[in-house]
Amino acid sequence: MNIKFITIGLVIIGALYFGTEKYWQHEFEEQQRNELKSLVFDEKMQEEIRGLPIKGDILNQYPNIFLYMSFTADLPKNIETQIKSKLAENSQKLICRYFSEVSDQDDKYKDRAKAIVNVIEEDNITMTYIAKNRLGDILLEHKQVLSQCPEFINLKQSIS
Repeated sequence: MNIKFITIGLVIIGALYFGTEKYWQHEFEEQQRNELKSLVFDEKMQEEIRGLPIKGDILNQYPNIFLYMSFTADLPKNIETQIKSKLAENSQKLICRYFSEVSDQDDKYKDRAKAIVNVIEEDNITMTYIAKNRLGDILLEHKQVLSQCPEFINLKQSIS
């Protein structure tokens, strides 16, 4: 009779322990999904391009996110080709840099990092970076599946 009570007590304690872990993991994942679903061109992003002849916008159709950058001034043809090559070099870095910021955080953010990895893999999130000149002609279009970013792969390996 006493063994039954002890066994039931241990089962309840174990269920609470593992259930709490699952609950918080689910909460972190939902929080991350909501952040990605509400991603907009915020003040920080506006500040980075202030003073430049560039206008930016984000079209968020989760899990497909489009980042538009448009030049507001005419560019000479030779400058436009240089800009195309620089944009092509930096487009993946621009899209994937978020993961390197997350992996640089303390160990106390491991649960958050696990949630980010799970959400990115489960939802198969893609970001498309589109740069246009003043007339609306596309200079560059780069589509990146976030789970294929080198920084994401490093983050995933760091939490394993």
